[in-house]
Amino acid sequence: MDYVFDKHARGQMEFRGITEEEVLDVLNNPHQVVDAKRGRKAYQSLVMRNGRLFMLRVIVAIMAEPPIIVSVYVTSKGRYWE
Repeated sequence: MDYVFDKHARGQMEFRGITEEEVLDVLNNPHQVVDAKRGRKAYQSLVMRNGRLFMLRVIVAIMAEPPIIVSVYVTSKGRYWE
C-alpha cells in the first residue's frame, strides 16, 4: 500500500532519528494494529534502539486516499501494547 507522509510526521522522524525505512517496515509488518484517536490506526512494533527495547508507533489516517502518516514516535511506555 502507498502512504503519504505529512509534514508533521516528517519533522518528528527527523527530530527523533527515525528513518523512512523503519516506518515502512512497521507499516508493512506491524506487530500490532490498534485503534487510535479520531478514527486513526496505530501501527506498532517493538524495536531495538541503543541496546534497549522500544515501541515504534506510526499513526495513520486510514480514511484518506492514499492513507496519511500523521505521527511517528518511539516510546518506552507499554500502555499502548495490547
